[in-house]
Amino acid sequence: METAESDSRTDADSSSAADAATTWSPPRCPRCDAPVRTVTALGPTDHYAHPCGCRVYAGFLE
Repeated sequence: METAESDSRTDADSSSAADAATTWSPPRCPRCDAPVRTVTALGPTDHYAHPCGCRVYAGFLE
């Protein structure tokens, strides 16, 4: 019986992890509303969103 209980907990944990993975969406660019995958910092004040290339503020993805 302990095995069946641990299996059901594992299934529940797996389904909640799968739900979280399917509901996540990347942040949107504040200038053009495109999905942002990365931000490149070229200096303390120059930050660019990718793939759109728009300039964004420091700490945008935090």
